[in-house]
Amino acid sequence: MSKSIFSDSIVNTGRQRELDFVKGIAIIAMIICHTVLYMAEVPEHIGYVVADDVLGGPLAAPMFMICMGIGICFSHRNTPLEIVRRGVWLLLLGYILNISRTSLPFAIGYALGMRDLVSDNLVFGLMIVDILQFAGLALIFIGICFKLRLKGWQMLAIAIICSACGSLLRAFSTGNQAVDAILGLFFGSGPMDEVECNSCFPFMHWIIFPVFGVLAGRCLVRCTDKEKLYRRVLAITLPITLFYVWFSIRNDISPFSRNFYYWPTIVEAFFFICLDLTLISLAWQLGKILPRWIITPLEDLSKNITTVYFISWLIICWIGIPLFWGMELKPLNPWLAYIPGVAIVAVSYWIGQWWNKFRTKIGLC
Repeated sequence: MSKSIFSDSIVNTGRQRELDFVKGIAIIAMIICHTVLYMAEVPEHIGYVVADDVLGGPLAAPMFMICMGIGICFSHRNTPLEIVRRGVWLLLLGYILNISRTSLPFAIGYALGMRDLVSDNLVFGLMIVDILQFAGLALIFIGICFKLRLKGWQMLAIAIICSACGSLLRAFSTGNQAVDAILGLFFGSGPMDEVECNSCFPFMHWIIFPVFGVLAGRCLVRCTDKEKLYRRVLAITLPITLFYVWFSIRNDISPFSRNFYYWPTIVEAFFFICLDLTLISLAWQLGKILPRWIITPLEDLSKNITTVYFISWLIICWIGIPLFWGMELKPLNPWLAYIPGVAIVAVSYWIGQWWNKFRTKIGLC
């Protein structure tokens, strides 16, 4: 019998390069995706499809949530109270972002006389449930589970039950947009449409990802041979991922979930997890050969991911809303929209670096 690659005690600490690598790539992909969706409007164009289904698919939000769960196991601030406090802050930050990126520019547009353009979006812009709200709820849930000393399999069982219930409830609507948005914190309520969806990351559908991340993190901190671990993971997840892609294409379904990505079923979540584990395993291998000038910016993006995400949305919305709605200019060709997407990544990265140094200087860290 081969020797176990897991120790009975914690042997692996500090930042994990492969996780920083994938999170850095993921935030770049997500920002480009958001830019294309805001500045281009040709859904059938291949450039739009790549941004929406590939860059904004399992590579992005599921990867963030899995890595967030793993990161809890490596954090020095992982007491139940600290985790819950962090969750409450992210939940509030999600609504602060809603106000900053949509409510304010919509209100300005309304005041300037563009009522027909913005009036229907005032409630939507304020109440939309995005990834920050879900991340906050997920941390609150995990903190409570830690406080109750639930075992990993118990947390996973709850997550699976939540996924099943969410699938049964999805697309339920009260007919009131504000009420649907509040319910949308917990399950996919309201219209099942990418444009009008106000519940993008409901708790029941997405909690499986950070919970799985916690279970994976508990293994990773005790791993004595990451090379062997990731080879084993890749041997299992790569064939499953390839089969899923092949099966989906053969049955005319996007492998990155056109069966409504925002409200994944437990089956879709399983394949998303397999895909992301494949990418993390490959990132481990790439991290050994790529030069530092590539790795370092990705690590910096990973360390400041919430800040960069917040800043990027402000730039996208404050440029995109007045440019394409107020001035009524023609939307960009999807491929051309990748150019401002890359530029927004760079600007958000630079501002994030500056803000990190500034808050350290004034003692906010």
